[in-house]
Amino acid sequence: MNRLVSMRTLTRWAIGLVALLALASAGPAGAASSDGLSTVEAFYSALLNVMKNGHSLGPSGRFAQIEPLIRRTFDIPAMARLSVGPSWMTITGTQRQQMTEGFGRYLSAFYADRFDGYAGQRFEVKEERPAVGGVIVRSQLIRANGEPVNIDYVLRRSGDTC
Repeated sequence: MNRLVSMRTLTRWAIGLVALLALASAGPAGAASSDGLSTVEAFYSALLNVMKNGHSLGPSGRFAQIEPLIRRTFDIPAMARLSVGPSWMTITGTQRQQMTEGFGRYLSAFYADRFDGYAGQRFEVKEERPAVGGVIVRSQLIRANGEPVNIDYVLRRSGDTC
């Protein structure tokens, strides 16, 4: 199972977003994926598909397509735990479950809102480097005007894969 444990984008689309990703070995697009590069490429492929159909899907249609992608891609429980911080240890199991569920809906709605259409943007996966417990995958979102936005992913090891 592939595990992306943090992603930070420096773009107006996701300023300061820290995301923990958990990708199954099949990856979001269904292709086999055992390395970080193909994991990120599969996520981008699925996201671009939603973007290209964004206007016809509308907000609820984008959410309906993005929500399962986010749920199978992002490590929502870990993201929720890190977002809450040390207080996570003081809340009940029910509160943790509610926080986790709400965080997943929030992240899905965020992506559905930000990735609402396609105007020639593209994603480029640049390189993979070793990191503690996994790898870092460097990539870029190339905006329609050609402006690159750096996006780095940290994939943690889970079993024999990243």
